[in-house]
Amino acid sequence: MPATKVASPRRRMRLAALFTRARRVGVLHPRSVILVALTRLRPALALAALLATSACALAPRELNLTPVWFHRLDDDGRMLEWYPPFLMMRIKVLEIGPQWRRVRIRMPLNAISRNPGGVMFGGYQAALADPIAALACARVFPGYSTWTRAMHMDFELGGSTDLELRFDFPPELEARIGEELARDGRSTPSFEYGYFLADGTRCTRVVNTVAIRPRGYAKATTPPAPEQGVD
Repeated sequence: MPATKVASPRRRMRLAALFTRARRVGVLHPRSVILVALTRLRPALALAALLATSACALAPRELNLTPVWFHRLDDDGRMLEWYPPFLMMRIKVLEIGPQWRRVRIRMPLNAISRNPGGVMFGGYQAALADPIAALACARVFPGYSTWTRAMHMDFELGGSTDLELRFDFPPELEARIGEELARDGRSTPSFEYGYFLADGTRCTRVVNTVAIRPRGYAKATTPPAPEQGVD
């Protein structure tokens, strides 16, 4: 029976120091620390873990080819935190209202997201803001293909704290979209939402335009809408 390989005391001390530094500067999420440990100890096992956390089953359908049943297990949007790019950004879903009509997500300011000026990178904010309106439209209007057609961001203040993304689906806009879909079979609404500092002050204004098109639309840039929509 082969002997079990045990990490040397010096190697364990180096790993402990690495974890301590990573947690102190806020660079790595605990899950990332585990991956670093696996990388140090077993490269092949670390690769397997990384592939597992990057699987399609962890991504919302609008962001990847995930079966419809997945969304029924993700009504509160918590699995969004595990979508690989957002996992590395360490986002935290604070609140997801019915059919995503109200969304609150926190994005931390840390050594990775902070630019040389000490505030959050605009690209970081754009990455999370991009799909939110389209995800909401896919749930409110099932059976249609939805994607971001355009997005404008106005950085009113520097993101000097952890930021909270706040999205609300206005009832009057929802009614107008419904009328347009019934009449024309398509709609291209614009949503306004934003990022807010810890004290509640808005620092970034987002205007996001979503394309809502019939299933099978030739120019759709997302996977085909499921037969029964997204629950």
